[in-house]
Amino acid sequence: MRATISQQDKDYQMLQEKFKKVNIVNDQISGWAKRVYMKFATLTDDASVSNIPTDMVKVFATMELITVGELKSLRDDINKVEPDDAFVDLDFATEDFINKNIRVRPISGTTQHGDDAKTHATH
Repeated sequence: MRATISQQDKDYQMLQEKFKKVNIVNDQISGWAKRVYMKFATLTDDASVSNIPTDMVKVFATMELITVGELKSLRDDINKVEPDDAFVDLDFATEDFINKNIRVRPISGTTQHGDDAKTHATH
């Protein structure tokens, strides 16, 4: 009988530890979901998103609706045809900008340093 009580006590302690870990994970996920939900609320004009639901299923369902809607609008924007010269007349597309910001690594993968020593470039 003492062995049975001892085994049940061990099982109970294991369940308590598991319950504690589940609660920690639940708190972390809930906190993350609420922060993401609030970011969604600031990015959308939908007034119904301004209040965080207490039910986590509703939080994730709302985030899913917003995400799917945004992805559909992005997909529709990608399918629009851009003119070939859309980026030609931009202010930053100057010769000076290109020379300072676009770098090409030599095909050999080596670079020259001050004393003409060749070293292999890291990737």
